[in-house]
Amino acid sequence: MNRRKGYKFTSKSHTKRGLISSGIGFFSLLLLGGLFYLSYQEAGNMAAYGGFLGFLSMLGAAVGLILAMKSFHEEDKFYLFSYVGCVLNGMLLVGWIILYILGM
Repeated sequence: MNRRKGYKFTSKSHTKRGLISSGIGFFSLLLLGGLFYLSYQEAGNMAAYGGFLGFLSMLGAAVGLILAMKSFHEEDKFYLFSYVGCVLNGMLLVGWIILYILGM
């Protein structure tokens, strides 16, 4: 079984919405980690800016998830960053919803 090793040339590229979605997801994750750290440092007594930044992080996760879902409709593209953005933003959004429900 002599298998030929060769190169596969293609003009495919990654989806732009998938790249943006992944970037938004990583930024939201960093923001969430920073908020957890600040909340720990302040013993849970965060100022109003903490809630605002948390809301921005949750909104970013929702927008990132929508962008990731829309990026699957692009044809002849690589979908790696679309999958990463979809999973990351989906997990962040579910985490924010659980955190909101537990905090009530």
